[in-house]
Amino acid sequence: MPDSKKKKSLVDAFHISNRESCEKAIRSAGSITMFLAAITAITAGFGFFTSSSNKALAYMLNPWGGVDAVLILVMGIFIFRKSRIASTLLVIYFVLSKAIMWHDIKPNGGGLS
Repeated sequence: MPDSKKKKSLVDAFHISNRESCEKAIRSAGSITMFLAAITAITAGFGFFTSSSNKALAYMLNPWGGVDAVLILVMGIFIFRKSRIASTLLVIYFVLSKAIMWHDIKPNGGGLS
């Protein structure tokens, strides 16, 4: 069966087979990083003006999230410049920040209870 008639799967969208698909993956990663930086900056901005009695929401509305947003933004710029170090550091940073958040927010025995 010719490749043009072959049914594509979800995994095919992540298959890097040539220079064009690699550049598309880099642009996608950079765009997602910029979106993540914007969402982080928005929640940090809300943290300056609001407070919540809900501990998980108060954790997310921390004004210090602005530092996270700047860090993510800088790494995103370097990802657009094709830095493998920046993309690796961003993955490590993301995993560590989610682990710390999970530890601080979890309802039974977490640091915020």
